[in-house]
Amino acid sequence: MCYTESVGLVHQLIGLFVAVAMLMFAGWRAVSSLDAKIDGVKKELKADINKLDAKFEEKIDNLDKKFERKFDELDAKFEEKIDNLDKKFERKFDELDAKFEEKIDNLDKKFERKFDELDAKLDSKTDSLDMRLDDQTDELGTKLEDKFDKLDAKLDSKTDKLDEKVVSLGREISELRGRIDTVIELVLHPPVNA
Repeated sequence: MCYTESVGLVHQLIGLFVAVAMLMFAGWRAVSSLDAKIDGVKKELKADINKLDAKFEEKIDNLDKKFERKFDELDAKFEEKIDNLDKKFERKFDELDAKFEEKIDNLDKKFERKFDELDAKLDSKTDSLDMRLDDQTDELGTKLEDKFDKLDAKLDSKTDKLDEKVVSLGREISELRGRIDTVIELVLHPPVNA
């Protein structure tokens, strides 16, 4: 799950929370004409809702900031590694190119005398350079795959933690709904005193 999908899920949860809050407000208006005891229960519920709302917003904000900060750190590290690998590859390529050019110059000077001998040596050097270039290309590819795998694993870990927080907040919302249903039931059907 990418960062934007996580943010979308968080926004959907906030929308759900707002809908639940609006439903609770409508219930509060329906029972507002009851006696002072029910008013006290409503004030307590509203305080609980405000606490949960603030707690939820704070947790979402903290998670969002922490996720963004970690993502920026990983992105910066990844960019630095790619730049370093690119520079290293460029240096190696320049070295190989310089060596190759030197060999070509030497072969040109001796071309008239040793064409057959130098042709065989050139084939040998070219094979050696190809093998070295292939080895370095494979090594670079392996390093890049390792870096991508580590970045994916870290992102998966952060996403899993965010998902756990969302599930925990969902449980808190469900518990709050249960308490609201109980209060509404008491308001609509108050117990008869014997």
